[in-house]
Amino acid sequence: MFRTLKRLPGSAKRTKDFDLPCAKDSAYEVRAGGIVHLTEQTLEFADDAPSPKRRRQEEDVRDEEVPTVNETMEEHGEELTGGSSAEPKGCDPKKKATRLVVVHDNGIHDCQLRYCFCGGGMMKLSQLIRADLFPASLARIETAFTCEVLERFHLDYDISKRSSQDFVRVLSQLSARDAITGEVKDRYRGFMFAARIYRYLTMVKRSGRKHGVVVPGRRPEDITVPCFTCPIPNFNLPDGWKDTPEELRYLYRIIFCADGNYSLQKKTKQGDPNDIALSTGQGFFIAHSKMYADLDKKYHKKGKGKGEEEAAKGEKGKGKGTQEDVNGDIPITCDAFKVVRSQRTGKFKHVDVSGVLSSSCDHMHFRPGATVDLQTTETWVHGDFGLNGALDGTEELEERAMSYDVVCSYICHIIKRFKTSHPKHLESIRKLKMLLPKLHMHAHKELCQVVYAFCYARGFGLAHWEGVETPWAELNAAGLSTREMTAGARHDALESLFNYWNWRKTQQMGKFLARKLEEAYKVQRKTTRFFANLTVHAGPAKVESWLQIKVDDDAPTPTTFRKKTKEYAKSVYLLNRAELPSVEKALDELMNPTNHGTQQTKAAARMRGRAALFVKTGIELDLEQKHLRYIRDQRATKGEILDDGLEVSITVESFRDKLGKWRVSQTKLMPNWEELIAPDAESADDDDEEDEERELSSVLGLPSDIEECDRAEYELNKVADHELTIRVGLAFDQLDGVRLAVQYRAAHLEHKKKNVRGKKANAQSEIEISRAEKRARLLGSRYNDNISRIVALRGTKYKRDEDTTPGKWLQAINLDKDLAISSMATPRSLGESTRVGSWIWSVGDPPASSAATTRSGQAKVNADKISFESADMVQWFRAKAGKERADEAVNKMCAEFRRTAMAYGRYSEMWQRGASSATGGERAYALKTAAMWARMQRQCTEEYDGARREGVPPDRLDHTRPIRPYVELLLDDPVPYDKVLRKVDRTL
Repeated sequence: MFRTLKRLPGSAKRTKDFDLPCAKDSAYEVRAGGIVHLTEQTLEFADDAPSPKRRRQEEDVRDEEVPTVNETMEEHGEELTGGSSAEPKGCDPKKKATRLVVVHDNGIHDCQLRYCFCGGGMMKLSQLIRADLFPASLARIETAFTCEVLERFHLDYDISKRSSQDFVRVLSQLSARDAITGEVKDRYRGFMFAARIYRYLTMVKRSGRKHGVVVPGRRPEDITVPCFTCPIPNFNLPDGWKDTPEELRYLYRIIFCADGNYSLQKKTKQGDPNDIALSTGQGFFIAHSKMYADLDKKYHKKGKGKGEEEAAKGEKGKGKGTQEDVNGDIPITCDAFKVVRSQRTGKFKHVDVSGVLSSSCDHMHFRPGATVDLQTTETWVHGDFGLNGALDGTEELEERAMSYDVVCSYICHIIKRFKTSHPKHLESIRKLKMLLPKLHMHAHKELCQVVYAFCYARGFGLAHWEGVETPWAELNAAGLSTREMTAGARHDALESLFNYWNWRKTQQMGKFLARKLEEAYKVQRKTTRFFANLTVHAGPAKVESWLQIKVDDDAPTPTTFRKKTKEYAKSVYLLNRAELPSVEKALDELMNPTNHGTQQTKAAARMRGRAALFVKTGIELDLEQKHLRYIRDQRATKGEILDDGLEVSITVESFRDKLGKWRVSQTKLMPNWEELIAPDAESADDDDEEDEERELSSVLGLPSDIEECDRAEYELNKVADHELTIRVGLAFDQLDGVRLAVQYRAAHLEHKKKNVRGKKANAQSEIEISRAEKRARLLGSRYNDNISRIVALRGTKYKRDEDTTPGKWLQAINLDKDLAISSMATPRSLGESTRVGSWIWSVGDPPASSAATTRSGQAKVNADKISFESADMVQWFRAKAGKERADEAVNKMCAEFRRTAMAYGRYSEMWQRGASSATGGERAYALKTAAMWARMQRQCTEEYDGARREGVPPDRLDHTRPIRPYVELLLDDPVPYDKVLRKVDRTL
C-alpha cells in the first residue's frame, strides 16, 4: 500500500486524500488495479525525494480481522472516495469527505478523509489507529499524527532532549513552502496530547504487561526496564545460590546508589490542578500522595485533598529547608561535607519541585519506585521513601548495600525512622551495608574515609559506586523543558527518559561487562604482584606478626556503625599520628651518615684481598668526585646545595690526596688502565686547566669505565665482578636514601596541611616542599647513574631470568612517576584502587632466612632495613586490601556475566509463553521481542567467552589470583614463607 502526498495547485501545503479500511473488505483484494497489503507501507511525495521506508511486522490474523486500505490519488488530490470504484455495500460513496490535518515527519498536510460505515464497522478511533493515525483529540477529531512522527519524536526526545515545541516548529517549517507568506496553523497543543499518550502506551507495550510478562519481584503493573544484571531470585540466580560459601556471598549482593539532582526542577506557575501522570505507580516515581503524612509531620501542614499539581509543592513554604529543620534531633556527624547546607534555599524560591532524589543499582539502572521529588533540599523523609522503593523485590536476597554521599549522617537514626514509616523493610535495614561513594568520600573527614570506605570493605570490588551520578550530565539537558511542564506531564517525560537510559545500558551491558572484566584482570595482576613484593620485602616474621592483628573488614550497618566509629583510630589502614615520620625525624635520618653505606660495606667485607678493598675505595672516590662536581656546578649557577649534609664532609684537597694513593694501587692491579680509557674521556686530562678542574673531570678508570671486550682481553673480569657486587649493595643503600627523601617530602606536605596557616607561612612551607622534592630527584639521579654502571658491568650476555640475586629486580627510577608515596596519614587518595605503589617501595633484599650464595659469588644481603616500620605495615595492609578488592572485582564481573545471560534467556522464554496465548499483532510482537532477547543472550555469552581468561570454566565462582607464583619468582627458596602464604593466599 502506498500513501502519496501531493501539493495542490497554488497551495503552500501538501494534501492527501484517502479512505479508511472498509469492514467488508477481505484481507487481500484486487481493487483499483492493485493488491492492497497492509504490512508494507511507504510514504512518499510526488515532488520530493522518497522518505525512509518503514516496514511493519506482518500480522498473523484471520482474513476478516485484517483491514485493507486502498489509497489512490485523484489528479490533484482533492478527494478520495472510500473503498474502490466498485464501492462495497454499506459504504455511501456520495457521503461528504471530512477534512483532516495529518502531521507526518515530513510536514503538516491537509487531507480529505471518509470513514467506513459498513454494518458492524469499527469505531472512528479504531479505524484511525489501524491506519497508523493517532488523533489529537477524542471529542472532535480534526488532527491526526502518524505513528511514524510520534515514534520519531519519542526517540528524538529521549536522545537529544529537544522540546516538543521545537520539534513541532520544524514540522511547521517543512510545510511552509513560501518562507515569507507560508503559514501553518500551530499544532503544538494537539501534538503534546497525542505524544504523551503514545509515549505511555509504547512503554506499556514494551513492558509486556499485555502478554503477562512479569519479572519475579516486580509489580505486575511495572512499565520500567529492569536491570537484568542485578541478582533476582527465581530468575537469574543458579540453583543452590543460598549455599554459597560465606566468603563469596557478596556475589549475590544488590547495591543501591542514591543521589539528589537539582536541575530537574518544576517551576511555580499556573497549570492544570487536576493533571495527573499516566504512569503514576507504574514507573520510577513515588506518588507524592504517599508522602503527605510524613512530610506534614515535619512541616506541621495538612495536605489532604491535594491534586497532582498541588502535591508537587509538598512541604513548600516552610522557609529555610536546612537539614536541622527537617530532622530536628538527627545531627550532622560529618563536619567536612554538609550537602544540605551547600544548597542555597533562596534559589528554590520560584519552584514547586527543586529536583529529584533517585536510586540506581551499581549497574547504573534506575530502580523502579525509588525516585522522589524534592521541595527544597534532601531530607531523610525523601531518602527513606526512595530507599524503601529501591528495596522492594529484594526480600529474598541475603545481602544488600547502598552508597549515599551523606551516609555518615543518614545512618544514625534510620532504624527508628523505618520502624515508624516503613516497617516492611525494617529487617533489611538492620543488615543494610552503608558506605560512601568513592569520589564524595574525599570531601568527608578522616573518620568517614576509614569507616565508610568501599576500598576497605569486603566484597565490593573496584567500582566507584557513583553510578547514579552518570546519567545526570545527560538528563540535566531535559530540565530546560521539564521545568516548564505540569506536574503530571513532567513525570511522564522523566519516566520515558529514565526508561530509555535503562534500555541503553541494557543494550550495552555485554560490552560493558567485557571491558570491566578486562580492566579487573589487569588490576588483579598488578595488585597481586605488588602485594607479593611487599610480603617478600617485609619477611615472614613481620608478616606473621601483622597477621595477628584482627581486621574488621565488614561494611558498617545501622547496628554496627557506632562500634566501628569508636575503633577507627586503630585501623590498620591508617598510620598512628605519633608514628608519622615528622620533618625532624626524616631530617635526622637523612643527615646521620652512620645509617648509610651498610650494605656496601658488608658486600666488601665478604670479599678478601686487595682487589676488593681497591674497588671499594674506587667507588667511594667516584661518589666523592660526583659530589664535588655538584657543589661546583651549584656555586657556579648560585643554586642551593641540597645534600651538603648528606655525605661525609669532603674537600678537593682530601679528594686529591686519597686519589693519589689509590692511583698507586691501581697501577699495580691494572697496569694498562690508562690505555683502556675511552679517548674522549681521557682527553680531559690533556686540557690546560686548573689542577682542581682536571681532578674533578678525570676518569678514575674503574672496570665500569672500560669496555666489556677490553676487560676480557686484559683479564679484569674478576675485578669487574667485585665492582658489580659492591655496586649492587650500593644501589640498595641509595634506594633507601631515595625512600627517605620521598618520605621527607610527604612529611612536609602533611605538616603544611595540618599546621601551616597564613600567606607567609604557606610560602615558606612551599619552599621546603620544593627543596625536598629536588633532593629526592637528586638522589634518584645518582641512583640511576649507579644502575647504568651495573648494566655496563653485567655485559651483553647477562640474562635476567637466569639471575638469582636480589640485584635482578633493580631498575632505573622514573624521576617523574616513581618518586611518589600515598600518604600514610590519610585513608585513601583518588584512583588508588586501580593503582599500585611505586616499585621502589617493594624492591629490596629478602630477609636473611632466605639468603643463599649466587652463581657469581654474590651473596644475598639482609636488606630488611626499614626506617619507618609502621608505615610499611600500613602499606602492606593497604596492598592486601587492594589485592582482595581486585580479586572480588573479577569474581563479581564473571558472576554478573552469568546472571545477565541467564536473565536474557529467561526473559525470552517469558515472551515466548506470552506469544502462545496471544493472536494477531500481539503474537507477532511477542515473538519478535522473544527473538531479540534470545539474540542478546547469545551476544552476552560470546562476550563472556571472549573476555574470560583462557581455560577458565564459565561457572567458576572464585577467580582469586594466587600469590605463591609471584613469590617464587622473587626467591630461590620460598619455603620459609609457606606458613604466611597459607594465611594470605586463599588458593592454597
